[in-house]
Amino acid sequence: MKKSDLRTGYRVTTRSGKKYTVLIDAVNVHGTESIFASKGGFNYFSHYDDDLRCRSENKNYDIVKVEVPCGPGTTLKDDDNGFITLWVRPEPKEMTLAEIEAALGYPVKIIERSND
Repeated sequence: MKKSDLRTGYRVTTRSGKKYTVLIDAVNVHGTESIFASKGGFNYFSHYDDDLRCRSENKNYDIVKVEVPCGPGTTLKDDDNGFITLWVRPEPKEMTLAEIEAALGYPVKIIERSND
């Protein structure tokens, strides 16, 4: 999912779990600006890269989920009913060597990458 794929009314969720409604070209006294808006505040589109990662040091603002409302009445709902997930950021799973071996069903030896 890219920032250019987002549409007004979509809901995004940040890594911290905060949910925002997408508003493309939202009008204000200074003109228009695309924003992610919530009851508690907003974030500017311009603060995000095309891959929906926030440009700040705080990775809790990275967008990890994009949803579309099932109908116009659900656009501003706070609960999870009435939304269909369009995209979830794939995250690497942290595992110990023992967990990897258990998942694979056989022992693993970690080696350095070869130059071949």
